[in-house]
Amino acid sequence: WSACLFRDIPVVEETMALHTLTITVVNAEDLPRADTFSKSDPFVQVKVGSVIKKTSVKRNDQNPHYGETFHFNITNEKKIDIEVFDDDAVGSDSMGVGKVPIEEPLLKELRKG
Repeated sequence: WSACLFRDIPVVEETMALHTLTITVVNAEDLPRADTFSKSDPFVQVKVGSVIKKTSVKRNDQNPHYGETFHFNITNEKKIDIEVFDDDAVGSDSMGVGKVPIEEPLLKELRKG
């Protein structure tokens, strides 16, 4: 399976040493079947620091399109954690994980405004 695609990762505004990081979860492709008798019901969880945001669940879809945008206030967070889950009636199963570093050059660009 391929990782979720992201766009619009640069910061959009700066407020009192906080930066707003905008992340758009676009889609996922070729996700594995996580359920025995049906296709997966995937959703994406994005975590920056201690803040977690989740996309909607796409029922029975191995190639979901999300187009969902999230905003995070950041100060010195070092990474973005991304995980795709299969939604089940009892809990959720991880289908894949990724980490995107928030590098110092990006932070410098964000501070320029």
